[in-house]
Amino acid sequence: MIADRQRLLGLLAQYAKNEISPQDFEELSAYMNQPDADPVLLQALTDVNKGLALKPVSADDKDRIYQKIKNHPDFIASKYKSSKLRVLWRGVAAAAILLGIGIGYNMLKVSDHKPVVVITKAKVQEKIDMGSKMAVLTLSNGKQVLLGKSMSGLIITEAGYSVNQQQGLLKYDGTSNKDSQDDALNTITVPQGSNYQLILSDGTKVWLNTNSSITYPVAFKGKSREVSLTGEAYFEVVHNASKPFIVNNELANVTVLGTHFNVKAYPDEKMTTTLLNGSVKVSKNGGGSTTIKPDQEATVSFGQSSVRVENIDAEEAIAWKNGYFLFNNENIKEVMKTIGRWYDVDIDYQGDMTGKTFGGTIARFERVETLLKSIEMTGVIHFKKTGRRITVMP
Repeated sequence: MIADRQRLLGLLAQYAKNEISPQDFEELSAYMNQPDADPVLLQALTDVNKGLALKPVSADDKDRIYQKIKNHPDFIASKYKSSKLRVLWRGVAAAAILLGIGIGYNMLKVSDHKPVVVITKAKVQEKIDMGSKMAVLTLSNGKQVLLGKSMSGLIITEAGYSVNQQQGLLKYDGTSNKDSQDDALNTITVPQGSNYQLILSDGTKVWLNTNSSITYPVAFKGKSREVSLTGEAYFEVVHNASKPFIVNNELANVTVLGTHFNVKAYPDEKMTTTLLNGSVKVSKNGGGSTTIKPDQEATVSFGQSSVRVENIDAEEAIAWKNGYFLFNNENIKEVMKTIGRWYDVDIDYQGDMTGKTFGGTIARFERVETLLKSIEMTGVIHFKKTGRRITVMP
């Protein structure tokens, strides 16, 4: 419990200026959960705004600012936020936006046995900015081209399309050549620790996560637009009612006309398709199919003929696209599988991992050691790193 009013004002001011420490944020969060905190909190927010010499902000402006923050890549909305936390965001966020500064810690501890690790982007100095932007392009003739964030310019012309690279983005521009190969295929492969962006010849945008690859026609000439994916990718598909866009994988295929969705389909793992807007049909190879709506996720697993659908917060599925890990109370082994894939390290376990779950948003640090130290701050899990091997211990 916060000792006095001055302490509360000080914590709120630190929060508005993005200078609050994890310990102080924990203290402020605990106070907010007190049943009688609202009246004092709202008055304190007003005093903080005055103390920071900010002009008055209307209720409509606060809501607008809050929505802007919630939808910004630096702020990943969480279903764990309480109504009181939303009040704090609406009050203090106005101050933060007007000051032109970042927002700090954005999630709370869910419960004593489900710790949350949160590292804010504004406080991170060793964070990869949306990955290292490295990939390999394999052309239809087998030639391979290294792609990188610092590389720009024309790579080649294929099937009547110019292939240009611009700071971590590959783009196909031009008009299809009728005399070119109908089956000219390109493949982009993204190594571990990187991600990459692609704009296909129809204008569809694709973000590829680490350790992923996509094979696609240079020109979509048939009755459909088909690509093959291994790994994870986020798609923003250009609408074309006469030519559906299809993502193929060994487990299933996803068919759309034009929409935003995420597909996760790493080898030997279940395939999940998460819809942000529009409509998506998921069909299991040799099995059933279903159509999902926004904020729904379809899962296809090995050995099962049906497609399982559940309601989720779709924004959570694309945290990786915005440069974060996001774990929603996942088992430690699932957490470490994701971390191991990004940093290209082997994971071992020592001791009982039963009930070890984590939820929270963590920036993708450049060094895995920094990430592990952040997780260890919860006090319920520890790590030992030897070369490229990490041992997880209770």
